[in-house]
Amino acid sequence: MPYGLYVLGSRAGDPRHSMTIHWVTQLAFALKLVGVGVEHEASTHELVTARKIFSRNFIYQNDRAIIRKFVKSAQVDTEK
Repeated sequence: MPYGLYVLGSRAGDPRHSMTIHWVTQLAFALKLVGVGVEHEASTHELVTARKIFSRNFIYQNDRAIIRKFVKSAQVDTEK
């Protein structure tokens, strides 16, 4: 698995969240399991813990438009 920058996506019902991560490691070959490092206080941690699933996407070095979307904090819309 190549080293680089990734986007981790998570969802638990309606709430969804994506964040950039740098630490991903392969845990098993037969089941294609990976482990990721997510800050405990991050919204993504709560969602991944609730559902026990996530998506991991590679970001290519020249995809600057995608990277820019993740360099500032997300704004949460609390109005329904």
